[in-house]
This record gives sequence, structure tokens and C-alpha cells, in this order.
Amino acid sequence: MIFALLFAELLVFAIYSQLEPENLARRLSLSAIITCVVSFPIGFYIQRQKQQLIALSKKLAITASTDQLSGLLNRASYLHSVEEKLTTPKSGPTAGCFLFIDIDHFKKLNDRFGHAVGDSAIRKVAKIISQHVDEDLGAGRLGGEEFGLFLPNANKKKAISVAENIRRKVRKLSFHDEKGELRLSVSIGCTMHMAGQSLTQLVSAADHCMYQAKQNGRNQIVFGPELATEEQVSAPNVHQQTA
Repeated sequence: MIFALLFAELLVFAIYSQLEPENLARRLSLSAIITCVVSFPIGFYIQRQKQQLIALSKKLAITASTDQLSGLLNRASYLHSVEEKLTTPKSGPTAGCFLFIDIDHFKKLNDRFGHAVGDSAIRKVAKIISQHVDEDLGAGRLGGEEFGLFLPNANKKKAISVAENIRRKVRKLSFHDEKGELRLSVSIGCTMHMAGQSLTQLVSAADHCMYQAKQNGRNQIVFGPELATEEQVSAPNVHQQTA
């Protein structure tokens, strides 16, 4: 913008110096006044448009990375954020713990109450999970009724405490119809990240523990070892409560 104005003034100077050299000073002064009067609103407009484009770009980036139903990050965006955390842990021997959270009997909920109620259940569970997110990481919906929550630098005790808090709060959610009440619950698989462990290994381990919680009766937490294979999952810690 500034360079364009300078170029315009130089062009005016070159033209008037050839055509009317005797009135050069007066005409240059008049040209400068006109240029300034015109340039300010144009500059303001351009700056405002630039700010709007920046805001729109940020909004589009947020929309592209957000799961619209739950309000959490979508799978791709969330796992990418977790992967960055794994490569740059803040402190300690582990980057943290990963929680794989799945709503129990979700198909039964949809079949009995309809998909609108199922969507409502996803939003309510997501809201509970979001209360425990890291300030710059958040939580993610991994697909369907599955959610992921990474706790940076958390140890086993911290992970189980957060998972149990989520389990208890979800258990208070319920839906009613003429057949009676259906209370929600979640099965949660937890695992701790170890140095050198990939994101895929970490998520698979937590996923394996979550399925073990399902097999053990649901509405519980399983904290397992680092790698999710049948040979290595020997004696995971199970935390269960039926209330």
C-alpha cells in the first residue's frame, strides 16, 4: 500500500515536471492531499478485509477439526494432537495416560429411544469428558460412541481417578419411556504411554483394555499394560462399580 502511494506520487511528479514545471509545487501538494484523503478509507477497508479473512480462516480450521455432534475434536485432529504430545513430553518418564471411553449398550439405546436420544447421549457424555481435558489438547470423538482422552504426564493413580470420575458422572445419566428407565454407563480402557511407544500402540492398548472391560460386565475401568496383545495382557487392574 505505502509503496503504491509512493510510486503514484513519483509518477505525478514526473508528469507535472514535464507538462507544467512552473506549477509543480502547488500541483504536487494538491496531489498529495488527494492521495491521503483517498488512501485512508481504502487502507482501512483493506485492513478490515484482511482481519475478516484471518478470522474466517481460523473459524474454518476449527470447523474442520471439530466433531459437530459432540463438540470435541474429530478423530484425525485429536490423534494428531496426541501424537505431538507423545513426541514432546513436558517432564517425567512417560508422556501420560490414554483413556479409551465407550458408551455401553449404545445400539440398545438407539433402538429403544431413537437416534435423537442417542445423539443427546453422545453430547452429554462428551460434556462430562470435556471437564477433564488438558488445557491445550482437549478430548476427541474417535467414532460412533467412542471417545479418547489423553492426560499429559499423568500416572496410573491420576488416570484411574479421572476415569472413575467420568464413569460415576455418566452413570447418573438416564432416559425414560413407558417401559421404564435406562441408565447410561461407560467402559473405559486406560494405559500409560512409555518411551518409544507409538501412538498406534498406545491407542490399541487402551482399546484392548476397553474391550476387556466390556467382557468383564461393562460399567468399569481396566488399566492395562503398555502393549495390547493377548500374550502381554496378563493381569490388568479392574475397577468396577455397579451403582
